[in-house]
Amino acid sequence: MNLQQHDQFHVHQRVTMMVNRYEVFTDDGNGRPGALVAFVEQKRMTFREQVTLYADESKQHVLAAFRARKVIDLASAYDVTTGEGQPIGVFGKQFG
Repeated sequence: MNLQQHDQFHVHQRVTMMVNRYEVFTDDGNGRPGALVAFVEQKRMTFREQVTLYADESKQHVLAAFRARKVIDLASAYDVTTGEGQPIGVFGKQFG
């Protein structure tokens, strides 16, 4: 599936005790979730935030990942990599 053809996605969060879980779906064209295109698990209470995006819940295929450059920094920059670990970008948070 070519994700570049889509301009809307649906993100569903599942609340759990130890991890944040997210499912990302394409839009079906009628404002409802379509095909599952990514599954994300984010561990809570980590010193350096790291998030991995998988193709599905089996976690067999990594699509991309991002990791904070600094430990516990509210304005940290995040390095984004492909599933193979190649750098593809950077983003950051702005507080204040």
